[in-house]
Amino acid sequence: MLWYQRFPEFKTNKLFLSGESYAGIYIPYLAWQIYQHNKQAEFDTTLTKVNFEGFMVGNACADWDFDSDQVETETFYRFHLIPQKLWNKYNDLDCAPQFADVNSHNSSVDPDACNALQDHIWDDLIGNLNPYDLFRYQYADANGVKMMTEEERWTSTMVGGQEKKYRQGITYKERAIRKNRPTKVGAKQAVSNDFVTNYINNASLRTDLHIPEGFPAWEECSDPVYDLYHKQTESSLWIYPIFK
Repeated sequence: MLWYQRFPEFKTNKLFLSGESYAGIYIPYLAWQIYQHNKQAEFDTTLTKVNFEGFMVGNACADWDFDSDQVETETFYRFHLIPQKLWNKYNDLDCAPQFADVNSHNSSVDPDACNALQDHIWDDLIGNLNPYDLFRYQYADANGVKMMTEEERWTSTMVGGQEKKYRQGITYKERAIRKNRPTKVGAKQAVSNDFVTNYINNASLRTDLHIPEGFPAWEECSDPVYDLYHKQTESSLWIYPIFK
């Protein structure tokens, strides 16, 4: 609502929310908050009602029992990237990983064995394949993708006389929210969007964006944000019927 106070000329405009992937979680929850606010505004004249029209999400995470990690491993198997024997073991252990380890392996027989299997699948079988584009071979050092070790990813920029260290780009494992799984020391990883982090951390751009000098460098997959982010077992699926 502070945004509307700053830009009151937009109050009468219709508001639509949209996004993809994890937006299947935060867009419905944001819509729910607006919906609750508008309900209160019907009884509280001090509140300004938002002209909210609806939301749309694509390829969305909405149900932790089916989306994200739950279908990820089976997708690799259907692409013949996982041997039948390993797939049988995975199912015999009743492995049930979930997004960002929310309810991780809540129904598995042996969580440690499941974690070891998942690490083996990612590190040794999937490797640097792009899980978002398994039909296409991943060429190193092409299409903005570079092969880098974890050590090579670290660089720095000078802002107001202070050195700001940051990790360049993002790996496919990080995109799949498996950043809490350690990467082998010295192992080359496919890193994309390193130019994005380098650009955003440019001192002149930070000034243009009015980013205070005391703020840390920006990373596409931030450890502090990940560690502090509130993960909950409840998905957003219950919200969708409300807006039908």
